[in-house]
Amino acid sequence: MTTKLRSGYDYRFHTESAPLENANTAMVDPEFADWFGVGGPTSYVAERLIELVELGVRCFGVAGATERTR
Repeated sequence: MTTKLRSGYDYRFHTESAPLENANTAMVDPEFADWFGVGGPTSYVAERLIELVELGVRCFGVAGATERTR
């Protein structure tokens, strides 16, 4: 998956105004999204982040929701 993203990611769609259906979102399957990120209801996100801290993760990148992703 990372090789596919490195070679095919189109930064023209790396903006908030990009259409939801675009070349980048078509490349990322749900399994990779679940592995790579944590999203969903606040209670789930909190539980998952606690699990990751307990596994030893000490650094997280956080992106807030936008009107489009709520």
